[in-house]
Amino acid sequence: EAARLAGFAERGAKAGKHVEEVKAKVGDVQRQQADTSAERQRRLEETLARKEAARLAGVADRGAKAGKHVEEVKAKVSDVQRQQADATAEHQRRLEETLAQKEAAHLQGVAERGAKAGKHFEEVKAKVGDVQRQQADTTADR
Repeated sequence: EAARLAGFAERGAKAGKHVEEVKAKVGDVQRQQADTSAERQRRLEETLARKEAARLAGVADRGAKAGKHVEEVKAKVSDVQRQQADATAEHQRRLEETLAQKEAAHLQGVAERGAKAGKHFEEVKAKVGDVQRQQADTTADR
């Protein structure tokens, strides 16, 4: 019986040792899994941080490009408005110049016609005077 009990005790000690070894291995595996999980989590967070930084940089870049584009458009609009104002002013100046030339030509024509009419009036007046003198002379001779 003692040998049997000694066998039980030996097997119990071996089983206890084995249980302790298994517990140690389980603890090691759990630590490795926790370490691996923590490392994976850290890498994911780093990756997310890099991607967020890249996204923010892209947003800032697009914002800067959009701002530059808006300024370029404003400058072009200003140039076009100035060109249109210049063209309108030049057109107005040409119209006024043309109108002044036409008015000058009209006034010159009126003056020429007036002078011609005055000359004609004087010629007619002289002829009428001549005819009246002739009639007066003819009447006086009779």
